This record gives sequence, C-alpha cells and structure tokens, in this order.
Amino acid sequence: METQILEYIADTTNLPATEGYQLSPQQNRLWSLQQVEDGATFRAQCVLLINGKLDTAILKAAVETVVRRHSILRTSFRFVPEAGVPLQIIESGDNCLCWNADQVLSAEEPGRQKIELERLIGELSRQPFDSEFGPLLRLTLITTSPSEHRLLIALSALCADEVTLRVLAWEISRAYAACLKDEELSEISMQYAAVSQWLNELLESDEIDAGREYWRSRNISSTPIIRHPFDRKYTESESFKPQVLSIDIRRDIVDRLGALWPATPLAECLLACWQILLWRHTGQSDVVVAREFDGRTESDLETVIGPLAKFLPIQNNIQAHQPFSEFLKRTYEASQEAASWQEAFAGEETGEPDVYYFAYDEEPDEHHACGLTFRVERSYTCTGYFKLKLVCRREGNVLRAEFHYDGRCFDIDGISYIARQFHTLLASVAHNPEEVAGKLSLLGEEEQHQQLVEWNDTSTEFPASLGVHRVFESCAAASPLSVALIEDNVQLSYGEL
Repeated sequence: METQILEYIADTTNLPATEGYQLSPQQNRLWSLQQVEDGATFRAQCVLLINGKLDTAILKAAVETVVRRHSILRTSFRFVPEAGVPLQIIESGDNCLCWNADQVLSAEEPGRQKIELERLIGELSRQPFDSEFGPLLRLTLITTSPSEHRLLIALSALCADEVTLRVLAWEISRAYAACLKDEELSEISMQYAAVSQWLNELLESDEIDAGREYWRSRNISSTPIIRHPFDRKYTESESFKPQVLSIDIRRDIVDRLGALWPATPLAECLLACWQILLWRHTGQSDVVVAREFDGRTESDLETVIGPLAKFLPIQNNIQAHQPFSEFLKRTYEASQEAASWQEAFAGEETGEPDVYYFAYDEEPDEHHACGLTFRVERSYTCTGYFKLKLVCRREGNVLRAEFHYDGRCFDIDGISYIARQFHTLLASVAHNPEEVAGKLSLLGEEEQHQQLVEWNDTSTEFPASLGVHRVFESCAAASPLSVALIEDNVQLSYGEL
C-alpha cells in the first residue's frame, strides 16, 4: 500500500496555486456539518509550550515557513457551481494565518497568569474560521517568563486533527532552527490535497471490497441505541454545545492496570471500562462505541498535516457474568480487527448511528532546537457531533480523563456523576481484574452511604394531605425534560407523562 501511495503522489508534491482539489472523505463530512454550525465549533487547537530563550521574530518566521511548506495550511474551501461540489483551493498564503496581539504576563504572579492564560485560550476558542476566505489558522504568543512561552494554535478542523497538532509542533521546531541558521528544510514528500485525492480513489476502487464487506457485515445500524438516563431532550432550534469536564485518574490505579496486562495497551482497558459503564447505565448489552483511529496506516502518512482521523464503531456484547479480563481480550480483538479495515470505512455502510465515543492520546513528544524545547502542553479537537465522548490523555505521570459532552443533552451534575463512576470502576478493575462485569463497583464510599443510608432514611416528615400525584406534578413542573420512565427502548420525560 505504501508504494502505491508514493506512486500516486510522485508528481503532485508541488501543487500549483489557485487550483481546486476534491475534498477528502473527512473534509466532506465536516463541510456538511459546518453549513449548519458557526465557524468556531469544529476545530483543532493546542497550547505549544516553549522553554528557553526565544527569539519571537524567528518563531513567527518559522510559522510562516511551515505555512508555505504545507499547502493545507493555505487552503480555502469553496462551493464551485461548475463542479457541483466544494473544492480545496490552494492559495498563495497572504490571508491564511492570523496573529493575535502578543501577550506578556511576566509581571503577573503565577495564580494571575493561570487565570489570564485560561481567558486567552477561551477567547481563541471563540474566534471563528472563514472556510472560504480565511484565515483558517489563528495564533497567540504568550510570554510568562523570559524562558517560558506558550504559543496558542487554533486551526479549522477542515485542516487538522489531533495528530496534525503534534506534527505541527515538530515542524515549527525544525523550521525555527532552520530560520535561525539561515538554512533550508528538505522538501516534504506529501501534500494533503494529493493524499485526499488518493483516499477518494481508494474508496471507489475494488481494492477494498473485502473491507467494505466487513463493515456491511457488522450491521451496526441495526443495533438499537438506548438513550443515557441523564440524556435530556432538546429543541431543534438549539445549536450543538460542546463542553468538557476533566478529571485526573490516580497514578496507583494507572500503574496497577498497566502491570496487570503489560501486553495489552492501556487504551484497550480504558475502552473496555467505558463500554461496561455505558452498559451498566443504559442496560443495553450490545454497546457500540465509536473509537478514534488516526488513519495514518502507512509510515509516509505519519507526518502529513491534515485531517486523517476516523471514528470507527466498536461493538461488543457484554454479559453480566463475564470476567473483566475476558471482556478486555474481546475488546482488544475487536479494536485490532476494526483498525485493519479502517481504510475501507466510509460511514454509509453502517449508517453511522448515534453512538458514544472514545479516544486515547499518548503523551506528546518533546522536540529540541537551538537550546529550546517545544512540547504540546494541552490540546482539544472537535471534528463532529457527539453527545458523550471520553478522551483519555497521558500527560507525564498523570492520566487525564476528559468527558466531552453536548450541553444540550447533559448538565454538569450528570457528567460529574458519570466521571466519578468511571474513576471508581477503574479502581475496581485494578483491584479485582477477574471480577465479573455485573459486579464491578461503580459507587464510591460517599455515594454508597448516600444510597444505602441517606436515601433509605424514612424519618423525614411528609405532609399527609399531599398525595403522590401532587408530588409527581411538582417534579414535572420543576424538570419537565428529565427522564421519568424507561421501558425497553422507550423513554418518557416528566412533561410527556
């Protein structure tokens, strides 16, 4: 496969300006979503930590060098009536990136610096991208001390995914060294426009017939999706509202999980626990979770800047009496099987049901150049709709679990409850790896006391004159959209009852 990619793009590495190229499958999906959402929703952004004595002029020259090298960073997206489809238009680069005003926080005390940094990140998150006229790359340089700087980078999801942010950090470090030494970087082997053309032709070729049949045979679209008990109804007029809650998983739990199954990636254990938690919450034994795969199936794709990631449905049937270790093995096998057919996945074979999501990111590499270190300190990507998505990230000795959710569907209290139970479930697995799925603990000591003691305390006075129907009416008035009844695949809110 790698040889075929190289043969296909051999004559297309230096793509001419102002020519149109077909959108990749990933971009086509995003283009459709962006027609109904604002320009700030779907994005990939990161905080690039730079330690050392930085020359800001050289840094900005390095960023401009990277933009010139990678055509996707100077690409606009327009619907072309003559073609009948949107196309990638590679521009000269004059309006491709936007630098916000530099921020110097050196004089501020650490607590104030942290507050201001969060404010600036939030401000950048709200700045929209104009897919037709640009810019699709926005940056803010923040200085917190003479030897510590943070470059905030935000791109449209049409141009980037999670891996792109890491490649971008590496490219900026290399370009910084080249600019400082007045040297030229070697030409890159692949441009995204050529890769996207190859991806489109691959999906239409006979080469992946076996893969197409694999995804059809999964019949994912026939699996009923039961709403989460905390999932509330919303009106069609409400816009997608992505939010996130983060927790840190205790190091002793992470270390114990790694020691229990050294031959199995930690990501598989986290995915298995996520599926079990969703099963315990919904009661649905056939759990479908869309897992992120980076799409970089060949070595020459590893350093391509542009969106290549896909979320592939991983389906497992969970049995209450099944030991966790056995379920983990099945989860790993299902993930490996899906990964082997990821190039053939286009979405339409499965109908892309409304599933839950999972992603896992290893700790980013640290890059060194001219006495400086460059490292992605934080990152965030939103490349499509979701109701509930778990993203786990390794950050040094810390494992961070991020619960991304649609604010239309969930409130912070419900997500906090889910997060606590996920942490408790991980601890339960770490200490009882052979326990069956139905008996793994979800409740911490505080919640156990609440359910077994506080909620069973019948000494509370209750007005004798107030009938049960009146109590129900007050609940309906207070929370008309909350779930009141679940039976099989049917859920009714208090207001509907």
